Amino acid sequence: MSRLSSTIDGWRSFDSFAAEGLISGLDPRTIILSALCTVIAMTGAGKGEVMVLLPLAAFPLTLLVLADIPPMWLVKRILPVLPFALMIGLLNPWLEQGTVTLPGGAEISTGWFTLASITLRALISAATALLLIASVGLLNISRGLAGLRVPALFITQLQMLFRYFFVIGEEFQRMERAWRLRSGSRRGRMPLKLAAQLLQNLFLRSLARAGRIHNAMLARGFSGEVPAGAPLHWRLRDTVWLAGWAGFALLCHSNLPMLLGTLLTGQPQ
Repeated sequence: MSRLSSTIDGWRSFDSFAAEGLISGLDPRTIILSALCTVIAMTGAGKGEVMVLLPLAAFPLTLLVLADIPPMWLVKRILPVLPFALMIGLLNPWLEQGTVTLPGGAEISTGWFTLASITLRALISAATALLLIASVGLLNISRGLAGLRVPALFITQLQMLFRYFFVIGEEFQRMERAWRLRSGSRRGRMPLKLAAQLLQNLFLRSLARAGRIHNAMLARGFSGEVPAGAPLHWRLRDTVWLAGWAGFALLCHSNLPMLLGTLLTGQPQ
């Protein structure tokens, strides 16, 4: 199996966990809103407030455990985010002028905290987005967004983008396989000029295929909106879940570690 094939198969496994684990019994609107609370609390934190961001990692970790998703599945998909986060804040330790005194008496630049903050935001955001799709499923996310009165045009575009990403990927996979069979190359790298030509042909084939798919959808009564499916039902456990995570996000925004330190020591931190 080529690297492209394994990558496509790996991305296709996104929906494979949606029907498993304890998270599948919750209303998808609950998971979407609790993820939104986590993101809002994360964006409201200061640029160097690492201790505010660390507790927010509890939300993606909870999704990981309750949806019974293998940890390595997540690690392989968020690691590509790490170089981009480091690239953004790599020079902060030398550009920022402020210093922080550590408990041992050593002083370090505040830029190190900024770098850690940028990295944590990127990793938590990527993990939350990936686990949201993996644990709930794109179909249920679409139903939840429809229940939250998100415009139908956006939901339709989201579904089409996710579904036909694999269609286009498989089309390029067939073109790559045909090239390898005709060239006799099994593991060699494809020349850059040939890759550009294949991408050009892929674009033309995608346009032609999109026209055929659109005509087929119109022939089957498509009116611009994908049916949402079965109606959603909000239960007491959904209220408890959302209230719990909204309260936790509010505590994290108020610097939860500092609050805990004040409660345990009786002294302001």
